[in-house]
Amino acid sequence: MKPYVAPARLLVAGVTCLLMLSGCTSNSDSEGPKPSKSPSPSTLDTSAISPQDLPTPPPVAKAKGAVAALKLGKCALTPGKQTVKGTIASTAKSTTDYLVVMNWSTEKGDVMGRGYTVLKNVKPAEKRKLAITAKVADGAKRCVPFVQYGTVRK
Repeated sequence: MKPYVAPARLLVAGVTCLLMLSGCTSNSDSEGPKPSKSPSPSTLDTSAISPQDLPTPPPVAKAKGAVAALKLGKCALTPGKQTVKGTIASTAKSTTDYLVVMNWSTEKGDVMGRGYTVLKNVKPAEKRKLAITAKVADGAKRCVPFVQYGTVRK
């Protein structure tokens, strides 16, 4: 039985040391670093944050890009309700649907307004007029069009 006495004493001594050390720390030390105060909502610059209520365009099955088929009129950047008019000259080889999206964005790409229109059953080489209306928030610096053709699912 003597061979087990030394390891047992070592184990008791180790546990005793751990218990004594854990008693030396205060509760405030174990809480970790305290987080800094976050800025109050009134100090945050929200002028370039995308609105949360942007419309979501419908998906396009078998989509192909077609921004070259779009000819746009003037796109105003002022806050409020904006409408941009244009024309699609179909580049598709068969009758198809077109989804035309306009994003009003900041210099950094945050979308400050979005509108879209769906043109159904556009024939090859057909020209069709369109208008896209959106509520644009303050901070828009450019208009960014996006065009696809295929089968628009609504």
